[in-house]
Amino acid sequence: VEFIPTGNAVIACHANKAITLHDTRLEKQVLAIPTAHHDGVNVVTFLDSSVFATGSDDSTVRIWDIRRFADKSLGVLKGHKGWVKNVEVDHKSGVLFSIAFTDGVRKWNLDDLDSYQSEEIYDNLIFNIKYPVRLRISPDSSTMVISMRRSHLFVVSNFDGCSIDELWNSIPQNYPPLETDISRLSSHFKDRKKNIPCVHEIGPSSEANYRTPLSLTFHESGQYLAMRMIDVKANRLTQEISVLYKMQKEPQKYFYNVQELNPNFLNYIDEYSPHSVLDFIKEISFSSDGRIIVSPFGDKVRLFSVDHHCTPIDLFHDDRYQSTEKELKSLDFEEVAVYGGHCNGVLTCRLNSWDMCLVSGDVDGRVVFNRPRL
Repeated sequence: VEFIPTGNAVIACHANKAITLHDTRLEKQVLAIPTAHHDGVNVVTFLDSSVFATGSDDSTVRIWDIRRFADKSLGVLKGHKGWVKNVEVDHKSGVLFSIAFTDGVRKWNLDDLDSYQSEEIYDNLIFNIKYPVRLRISPDSSTMVISMRRSHLFVVSNFDGCSIDELWNSIPQNYPPLETDISRLSSHFKDRKKNIPCVHEIGPSSEANYRTPLSLTFHESGQYLAMRMIDVKANRLTQEISVLYKMQKEPQKYFYNVQELNPNFLNYIDEYSPHSVLDFIKEISFSSDGRIIVSPFGDKVRLFSVDHHCTPIDLFHDDRYQSTEKELKSLDFEEVAVYGGHCNGVLTCRLNSWDMCLVSGDVDGRVVFNRPRL
């Protein structure tokens, strides 16, 4: 589910190929496109105040206009060979990025939407490394982060969407990424002062033991990432957690191992997923004011923050870093509230804290509204 930019409606994606529009004041569905794609719809992302993109298991990305919410899309972006699980827009460069698990990252020029009305399949693969899971761009478009299946975050600072192809085309197609390759690239692009790559190893990274950030989102300040992760040991899922991770403004190295990054993990909380949704990705998000993290919790939605006062996250941790503590320890998140209304596992949730409207969607396709009082 995703709020439209004005906040008075929500668009929901469904596994039955549909997308639906819900009025937040009426708290009910008002419009639907029953066959928006040829397979399940996974993601919706707004490109501006009215135009949005959807990604599907039919391997395509489609562009829509909410002012003309009808069966025909503005364009169909074809090129992926696998399920499209993530779509992200860089507003600064007018470029759209999409991820499919099996064939990497593709780049689309939003200024040329008319050309995507044809049935042509585009060869616009720019990052063919294996196992990308999620791609996010910071609110100020200065940083791109890609999470990988086995314990790696690929971070690009001084990000420039228009020229990112040059970096991706220079990366050898091996996984996990080699320190020597990243070192060589980092030195080259640092001289050019844009698209400087860096790898964060956030856990063990063997074939049988690894940590995967399945869902991640930037805080509005761009300094923090909220990540919902799974820990796998001996090829078995052992834990599901959400963490707050501090980004580095000016990376001094090209490759950081997990010991070096431990201080970057500021807050933790254990998560829960019933068996019915154990294999599904659960999307984590920040509230619109950045004070609260919202996460699926079984058949409910849980709200948590850095303290029970819901202190702004950046202020809370800035004060800690300016304290006299020599070594900052990770803290537990404080649970703020839990909301229900579902009969099965929740997969996605969003909180518009300006109107105090909490919307969530479950594995059965049901959309539920709650009005938190915090």
